[in-house]
Amino acid sequence: MPDTVTFRCQIAAWLLIASGAAGAAQPLSSDDAQVQGAGRWQLEAGFQQSVPQSAAGGPPRTESTTLTRGLDERTDAYVSALHSRGSLGAGWGDLTLGLKWLLLEQGPFSLAFKPWLTLPTGNQWRGLGTGRVSAGALMAMQTEVGPLSLLANAGVVYQPTRWNQRQWLWQISSAVLYHVTDRLQLAIDTVVARNTQWGAKTNPAWVIAGVIYTPRPWIDLDVGYYHRLNDAAGPNMIMAGVALHW
Repeated sequence: MPDTVTFRCQIAAWLLIASGAAGAAQPLSSDDAQVQGAGRWQLEAGFQQSVPQSAAGGPPRTESTTLTRGLDERTDAYVSALHSRGSLGAGWGDLTLGLKWLLLEQGPFSLAFKPWLTLPTGNQWRGLGTGRVSAGALMAMQTEVGPLSLLANAGVVYQPTRWNQRQWLWQISSAVLYHVTDRLQLAIDTVVARNTQWGAKTNPAWVIAGVIYTPRPWIDLDVGYYHRLNDAAGPNMIMAGVALHW
């Protein structure tokens, strides 16, 4: 049973990353504070492949998909899903529905609020979901300093499960994106999240380094590397994705 719980916790963690970061600069965990704009669409697709490290557990591969629609100039709505391939088989995880409001935009500084609801559509017995409705919210701050974009996030999730785990979880992160050119960005993101296990003394922490390339205004391509900073975090992963805008 511990292996199953570990596997399912890793899926839940990636659901949080994929759903909470919809609209963010893939492949980062941190979200920016920007919205699409009225009538605009964005489709994000990415995958995460574990680097062999059996001690950490977790799914060898996950694929995430997020579709976002700009409802007006300050509000987005999105739906996000995660597909996993691991030792318990392959399948779709829980479905997440969310909103994103641009609360403040003043000069180079912007602030957004992002609530979401996760529905138990994944098979919990195969490690593809929690079997319970969960909800979360995120505050995303962003400021521009010359060629740098600085991001800071603070989020909380209520995630009930059938197992004896913490139900209230938090995650904080900060990221720096360096605009090398109009088409190329380098990024680094540091994240700390609350451990789901009662009595655990170490909270998972990880860092993501990535490159984002924009060959055309309507498409972004990205690659990244997720590196665990302690044993409580999931296995190291390589990441890649694409975002389409129209």
